[in-house]
Amino acid sequence: YYDGMERTGYSFSGWSYNTYTYGNRRTDPGVETDPRIRSARAFNQSRQFHETIRVLEQIDPAIRGAEWFYLAAVAHYGLNNQVTALRYARTAVQMDPYNAEYQQFLNRLQWADQRYRSVSRAPALSGIGRLVAGICAFNLLIRFCRCLC
Repeated sequence: YYDGMERTGYSFSGWSYNTYTYGNRRTDPGVETDPRIRSARAFNQSRQFHETIRVLEQIDPAIRGAEWFYLAAVAHYGLNNQVTALRYARTAVQMDPYNAEYQQFLNRLQWADQRYRSVSRAPALSGIGRLVAGICAFNLLIRFCRCLC
């Protein structure tokens, strides 16, 4: 059974990028027809993220839409630029809040960001804590040296 719906996509790092088309018209809202957007999508699919960014930067900021920000977010994520990816993904969702693909990607980035922040908030030793740890380490070193004599 063929309903005219065609799906293309790719995945990396456990995340999938999917595009749905119906006939010659993409079904996601806010689609841009600029050939540079198609090129950027192709570069993302082939994991050439530097090329994606190079192509996207050629597009006038005044006409950048939700898909531009989404594709830029994917490219920056692929280059390990999480802060920029998160900012662009948020902009894409703000511009097109009903796009499930954009929302799913943003949710994934936010989850990773929250996880990172919770790990980085582990209590660090304060000045007194470092002093006590230093004294303990010195004490252990002295005991160890006594055992060698």
